[in-house]
Amino acid sequence: MGQKKDTTSSTEKFKIYSPEEAFQHLTQIRSEEEQQLYVATDEILFHVWDALCISIDKKCRDEYLPYLPHVFDLLKNTSDGREIYEYLIYIEERLGTPPGDNLAPRRANRTVDILLKYRTAILRSSSREEE
Repeated sequence: MGQKKDTTSSTEKFKIYSPEEAFQHLTQIRSEEEQQLYVATDEILFHVWDALCISIDKKCRDEYLPYLPHVFDLLKNTSDGREIYEYLIYIEERLGTPPGDNLAPRRANRTVDILLKYRTAILRSSSREEE
C-alpha cells in the first residue's frame, strides 16, 4: 500500500507516516515504560483493531506501521481515547470501509478500551517498581 503523509490540519490530527518516518519513530530511544507501551500498541493494532483482517498472515505484520506512531503519540496524551477513536475511524474510511459500517466503530471502541487498559497497567506497574 503506498501510504503517504496526510495532514488535514495544522495539528496533524490525522497523520499517516511514510514507511521511513514510521521506521524512525519505531527506532527512537524510549524509556522502558514507553517501549512497553509502544510494543503493546503495535500488538493491539495488529491483533485487535486489524481493520483489514490480516492478522492471520504474519507476512503482513508491518501493514499498520504507518498508523502506529500517531496512535502511540495520541495514547500518551489522551484522557479518554476520543482522539484515537476518531483517528481509527478516519483510517478505516481511507482503507475503504463503507460508510455506515457498524463494525468500524465497534473495532475502534474495543481497540481504544484495550489501549487505555494497557497504558494504565504499564503505568501502574512502573509506579510500583519505583516504590
